[in-house]
Amino acid sequence: MEQFREAFYDDEKLYERGMTAFVRNCQKGKRKCEIRLNEDCIFYPEGGGQPGDRGTLTYGTDMKTVHVLDTKRQGQDIVLYTDEPVEEGTQVLQQLDWEFRFSNMQGHSGEHIFSGIVHRKFGYDNVGFHMGDTIRVDFNGPLTWEQILEVENEANRYVWKNEPIEITVGSEAEVADIDFRSKKELEGKIRLVTIPGADVCACCGLHVRRTGEIGMIKCISAQSYKGGVRLELLCGAKALSYLQGIESQNSQIARDLSVKPEETALAVERLRNDLMEEKQKAAANMNRYFRARIAELHTDDGGVVIDFEKEMSVTDIRRFCDWILKQGAAKVACVLAPRDPEDAAAGWNYTIGTTDAVVCNLREKAKEFNEALNGRGGGSPEMIQGSLAADRKQIIGVLRNAFQIFVRL
Repeated sequence: MEQFREAFYDDEKLYERGMTAFVRNCQKGKRKCEIRLNEDCIFYPEGGGQPGDRGTLTYGTDMKTVHVLDTKRQGQDIVLYTDEPVEEGTQVLQQLDWEFRFSNMQGHSGEHIFSGIVHRKFGYDNVGFHMGDTIRVDFNGPLTWEQILEVENEANRYVWKNEPIEITVGSEAEVADIDFRSKKELEGKIRLVTIPGADVCACCGLHVRRTGEIGMIKCISAQSYKGGVRLELLCGAKALSYLQGIESQNSQIARDLSVKPEETALAVERLRNDLMEEKQKAAANMNRYFRARIAELHTDDGGVVIDFEKEMSVTDIRRFCDWILKQGAAKVACVLAPRDPEDAAAGWNYTIGTTDAVVCNLREKAKEFNEALNGRGGGSPEMIQGSLAADRKQIIGVLRNAFQIFVRL
């Protein structure tokens, strides 16, 4: 078939959701059936960054339905990947998953507007494009978030203008004088998608007829990527659904904090400051406890200290172990606290540290402790942490033997 003459490229059939065709060929693939229809096929094959169409084929007096799971191009053929075979020569009713198709058309057209504006304003090229749950676009230059929002605002103004999207097909010579974007060198017929004032780009994908059908264009994330920037975009119903989800979360936060939805950021900032203040107070209290507790645990020989706490968080266990070592109270510090203060059978969380990893490499000893005390954990030669499922007496015995030094409790 001549290039760009397939049924889905016909403007009159672009919005066809159901149309009859005949099965030209059907064969079993590796995991799915592969069906080729005649020239009336309206299923778009994956290409130009746009996913292949999905839908169903219905046929026979009993209206048997076969599901089209994906569509790809093989050479000149358009191949429908289905869950069941259909005999060659059978007339079928093609029915597109229109919500999926239209969402892809909205997204593809929205991406063109966004990329065209970036190219015009900053001179960057779209060097990577993928459509899935979001539209991923890679540009070969950096953009600040403020610049991204500037592009987003201008892109949506083109949507609101409801401009017609023009599709033209010409030879290399016929388009030679047109300034258009293209990711690669093109030969033969060239299909140009023109959005007046916003973009002209070579593209084999499907697009909406007017920019107003895009609905909206929203950038939801940006990250540095290979010297440029990778953006995630949403268009149309997907953008609306995303913003509705954000609004729902924000409203819930507002209710929980007893503030207006437009005041949640300030309320969260106040809450964060209050929490930071409480953490600082708690840390100061814990530091006072550490100083008092070290005095009780101090050994004149500065050897090994084992401390069983009644209750302490994993973070504070590590802090106290580090504190003991930095105060010079021991060469090896072992701090343990119940995993569940109300359930002795739950075992212990622990941190063990040393000031002399050459003589006492804790990473090497971790396996020994874990095997002997039914534990899990590890770390560096200087410090290990984890959990032990053993009683106090067993733990003392293993540690006493491991370090071969008097342990004062």
